[in-house]
Formats: sequence, structure tokens, C-alpha cells
Amino acid sequence: IDGGKMQVSKEFLAVHSPVLAKMFVGNDTQEVEIKAVDYEGFVSLLEVIFPGRYAIADKNVVDILKLGRRFEMERVLYLAETHLTHSDYSF
Repeated sequence: IDGGKMQVSKEFLAVHSPVLAKMFVGNDTQEVEIKAVDYEGFVSLLEVIFPGRYAIADKNVVDILKLGRRFEMERVLYLAETHLTHSDYSF
């Protein structure tokens, strides 16, 4: 991601994203490149989907919404939209 590497379970990501699930089908390699994604933004996204790590804040909500849409993560979108509903964030 963005020239960096991270170790994340492909199965875990696939459960949360149909887009990522499609990327992993038939891919037996240990590494998968995800292009055009900011490393820190992806870390923020992971913090939202990992249990006990709900980390949406005004500073990262836009990135999380963009990535949630890109990877079709319905729960992430719901949580980000809920955050915006209860926040004073303005675009």
C-alpha cells in the first residue's frame, strides 16, 4: 500500500469487503498490491474494522468514507456517516 507493506489477514479483509474478496480469489501469493491508497488512510480503515478499535474522528472521516466506498464496506460507511451525523464536521 503506497509503497509500504503491512501484514493483514486476507480472509479478514475479504469478510469486510467484496471488492477485496474478489482481489484475493485465486491469489495464492503472500503479497497483494493495493494501488492508489494512502498508507495512513488504510491504517485508519483497518482501525475501524478491527474489533475494539473504532477510530473514526473528524480528521480521518473523509478518508474512511472514500475507502469505504471504494472497497464497498457497508459497515464502515454506516459508522462514518453516523460519526458525521453527530459531529460538527463541515466540508
